[in-house]
Amino acid sequence: MFNDIGTIESAEKYETQSSTCFKKIDIHHVWNIGSFSTQLKLHKPGKSLNSVRFGNEEYEFEMMLYPCGTTSAASDHVGVHLYTRKCPGDSLIISTQYRIIPGVGSLTCAIQNSIMTIDKSSILSASRLVSHKDIQNSTELLLPNDVLTLKAEISVYKITSNYNVKVNNARGASEARRACFGELYETGKFSDFTIRTDQQSFKVHRLILDTQSEFFNGYFRNDPLSNEIALDMDNNIMNLILKFMYSEEMELEDISPELFYAADRLLMHSLIDLCAINVRNIINLENFFDYLRLGYDIENKLVRDAAASFFIKNAHDVKNNSNWSEFMKTTPQAIADLCDLTMDKANKVLRS
Repeated sequence: MFNDIGTIESAEKYETQSSTCFKKIDIHHVWNIGSFSTQLKLHKPGKSLNSVRFGNEEYEFEMMLYPCGTTSAASDHVGVHLYTRKCPGDSLIISTQYRIIPGVGSLTCAIQNSIMTIDKSSILSASRLVSHKDIQNSTELLLPNDVLTLKAEISVYKITSNYNVKVNNARGASEARRACFGELYETGKFSDFTIRTDQQSFKVHRLILDTQSEFFNGYFRNDPLSNEIALDMDNNIMNLILKFMYSEEMELEDISPELFYAADRLLMHSLIDLCAINVRNIINLENFFDYLRLGYDIENKLVRDAAASFFIKNAHDVKNNSNWSEFMKTTPQAIADLCDLTMDKANKVLRS
């Protein structure tokens, strides 16, 4: 079937590259809570002290310390909640660690959370950070000068993605290639292979043939010592194909169904693609049936679509062409597809 698509005026090559990685951002905050023994007496379970907000330009956090626990069930422990007050999105990847920093000695108390993805509104809770019993037994160590020092060590993992697009205009690339390789084809300099047609011999280079044609790539693998080949091909078509191999350039007026068939035979997909996107610019009443048949012969969707688009705009003239009846007999599937496309187009117009 056909798709009615817009005109493609020129060939461009898009080269894309992307990368995704984790960027680790460490945010540490030290909070000193004075007169902590008094705080233990004043606060009830569920009552908290709030830290200042801390972080960087992208991420901001706030801690709430519960001297007598986050709930009645944890009233014999100091607890802490961590709130996300600002982040770029609705969620973040984070790991947290809370420490009670002692005044002397080596005793620390830490609760480690593994790396996790949380919603911005989620609360990271350490409901049993340190017990009142431990504080009483190690008052000089954990509460020097009656000050509790709490350190939050937060690591945020930011996903960063880079996406680059490089566009190479086919004509610009061809000119650069022609400057490098054009002389080799024109002069036959350093030639190591010969292509013979009925009336002409072409001095060429195996490396160019191998990289531009799957046909020659397979030929050289099967017969690596061969230095020539005879092809039943029109001289002019062969010359155009070889020029394209060396320059990756093709003039619009040189595109023809014969060129397509030759490129298809040599498995030159880049040449077929370049010509196919330009068929819309050269198709007319005289060559319409040739290109329509070509699209089915080489199974090329772009060529079929170009013919279909032309048919929609010129259906009356095409049907009045003397070749229409004969084409209906020899290529009925193409005619059926064209008629279906025309009906679909008409229905869309009626529904609009």
